[in-house]
Amino acid sequence: MDNEQRILSILGDIQKQISELSENTNNRFESMEETMDSRFKTMEETMDSRFKTMEEFIAKEIESTRNELKTEIQHVYDEVKAQKHDLNLTEQVTAKNWLEISRLKSII
Repeated sequence: MDNEQRILSILGDIQKQISELSENTNNRFESMEETMDSRFKTMEETMDSRFKTMEEFIAKEIESTRNELKTEIQHVYDEVKAQKHDLNLTEQVTAKNWLEISRLKSII
C-alpha cells in the first residue's frame, strides 16, 4: 500500500501542478486579452480622432475652394458683362458709321 499511496500522492501533485499551470495560463490569456482590448480601444480612439481631424481639414479646404471659385466666377461674370456692354457700344457705333456712309453715298 505504501507504493499506492506514493503513486496517489504523485498523481495528486501532478494534478495540482496541472491545475496551477492551467490557472496560470488562463490568467496570462486574460491579461493578454485585457491588454489587447485596451490597445484596440486606444487605436480606435486615435483613428477616430485622426479621421475627425482629416474631415475637418477637408471641410475647411472645400469651403476655402468654394469661396475662391465663387470669387473667380463673379470676376469672370463682371468681365463678360463689361465686354458685352463694350460690344453693344461697338455695334451701335458701327451701325451709326454705316448709316453715315450710306447718307454720304446718297449725297454723292
